Amino acid sequence: MQLKRTKTDCNGNEEILRFLHHITLPSSRRIRHEYPGGRLAAGETEAYVLSEQDARRLLASSESITAPVFVLGGSTSANGVVETKSGRRPIEQIFDWYPNDADKFDGRVGVKQVTKSVAELRKCFLAVKSSGPLWNFPDLVWPATMPTPAFLNQPSCNLLTNVMRYLVNTPEIDICTDACTRRGPPGRTCREHTLTMAEYDDVQNYWPFWQGGVMMAEAGAVTKCHNDQWGLGTHITILKGETGFGYLPNPTKEDLKDASAIKPDGRWRYKVLRPGDTLYMGPGTPHLVFRLPEGKQTLGLASHLVRGVDAERWVEVIRAYVQLTADDILYVAGWPRMLLALTLGLRYAHDGLMSQKGRQAVYGGQEQIARFDRALKELEQFAKDLPVD
Repeated sequence: MQLKRTKTDCNGNEEILRFLHHITLPSSRRIRHEYPGGRLAAGETEAYVLSEQDARRLLASSESITAPVFVLGGSTSANGVVETKSGRRPIEQIFDWYPNDADKFDGRVGVKQVTKSVAELRKCFLAVKSSGPLWNFPDLVWPATMPTPAFLNQPSCNLLTNVMRYLVNTPEIDICTDACTRRGPPGRTCREHTLTMAEYDDVQNYWPFWQGGVMMAEAGAVTKCHNDQWGLGTHITILKGETGFGYLPNPTKEDLKDASAIKPDGRWRYKVLRPGDTLYMGPGTPHLVFRLPEGKQTLGLASHLVRGVDAERWVEVIRAYVQLTADDILYVAGWPRMLLALTLGLRYAHDGLMSQKGRQAVYGGQEQIARFDRALKELEQFAKDLPVD
């Protein structure tokens, strides 16, 4: 099979080759094909393969989802983005959405991290290319409103949007500028304001990346094992080509700390996604992405979200990551500032949203909300102790 015949150097990434020789399909006995029904004991589900209707009911429930949800074929999340019956290739149509050829995006060519313009991306992906390092650009910020799969377009999946809407719409009067005479320690807001100007700028910069992006890669390109930054849940819809998705179902708390350190120990599973297929994975799902070397260019849409019932898990994943990398993140522009801003938005969610009468069920009930509050208090203290540039 192609999975085992992947180029021996995996485009220079030997680490992912070890996974591709060991990961397996999920066990048929541990796949849930309907919801509700066919329940397995906690931690036994390796994949949900559901209709859009059952996926919607699952995502609206208070059930903890620790394995990916796959909705195969006929996805409606790409409506209006590409014309499937057009004579033009989907990847060609995608470039129509990017009006400025000078805009630049980060990605990889081979193993090198690079920045390329839209014009350079267009030249590479619209040409017939038979040799050279493989191009992999998994995070091209989407320049319009990202269409959302129907099963995710519901109040239960809107926690991230509610938090970011609160932060993005911070009134100017609540921003602590350099002119404020009540400024606290360097990089910190005073007690009367909500965000520093630097924190507000970081919120504005991060939000477009989280709302949606394009995944564009050549056949054979790989993305090594990782957790998505900031512990967010993720949706992916495939528009073109075959994309291999490797993942670790039911990860332990230890797995959340450093996905790059996880070994191919027999727990990893994979599924090959084809045009029209959509997946959702919850916060803290270690995963990798590979493209079959004998296949075609691949194209997909992705966006981030968090279910209300996953608020506690979201905070736990964030804390596990920032504690592990506390020394490193001080040198990543905006990390400590964005962490402070995010804890402020999460506090708003707890105090301003979860306390409203009749809304507790969206967040898993009073006990779940109380656990989220305890986890958030720990994260708030950790964020306050970080030095801010």
